[in-house]
Amino acid sequence: METLIYTAFVGMIMGSMVLLASTAFTVRSKLRASIVLEQNVRFAVTRITSVVSDASGITTPDLGTSSSTIVLTTTVASTNPTTIRNTGGIITITEGATGTAQTLSSSEVSFSNFSFTRVSSTAAMVRVVASGALRNAAASYATLTVTTTAAVRR
Repeated sequence: METLIYTAFVGMIMGSMVLLASTAFTVRSKLRASIVLEQNVRFAVTRITSVVSDASGITTPDLGTSSSTIVLTTTVASTNPTTIRNTGGIITITEGATGTAQTLSSSEVSFSNFSFTRVSSTAAMVRVVASGALRNAAASYATLTVTTTAAVRR
């Protein structure tokens, strides 16, 4: 009888340990996912803000309109025009008319909402909204939306 009680007690302890380990791995996975997501979204938005700041003007979008693509004019011939767009959930930047598109985010992150809204007629300024989530992640995983304003400084 004592052996049966001890076996049941050890079984309960082992079951609790397995549940605890499973929970710890799930929390670790979600934490890593949120860190990767935040780094990617913030890097893309920071890079976009820097590129807009260095441009000499904004061609697209027009005042008061939104677009998933922004076209910038620059004073350097090799980077004119510079285009930033959302292609299949991946943010790309193309510098120059014949430039190669470079990605601003990893393949782990998908941008579902990515838009530029021209907000000022006196200054070349756009509001940037970027929403991202991890690709192939469960619905319980985090999504992140970052909104900022970028202005041409030249």
